[in-house]
Amino acid sequence: MARLWHVFSFYTWQEKYATFLLQLGRNAAQMTEDMKEILDQPTCSVEELARIFRLSKNPAYEAVKRGDFPSIHVGGRIRIPTAPLRQMLGMGSAQQKDPAQ
Repeated sequence: MARLWHVFSFYTWQEKYATFLLQLGRNAAQMTEDMKEILDQPTCSVEELARIFRLSKNPAYEAVKRGDFPSIHVGGRIRIPTAPLRQMLGMGSAQQKDPAQ
């Protein structure tokens, strides 16, 4: 009986993974526009950082606390500069000059 359960759980995992990949494909274009909108601003919130890196809220706050991401603390708020995030993601600077000019 235990072996049959193991096979069933494997197929359930496979189905969940396939569903995840389908959702990822559907949401990729929307996520790219969200990322661009967030990264075009000088700073972002920890929640926006979590959306960019597909983290939940608590691990994002823990990563900021550990120093994995640079942060600015103003009063009780935490802001994340987006220039280092763009560099981490290999996107360069948002205000790169047009080579034609």
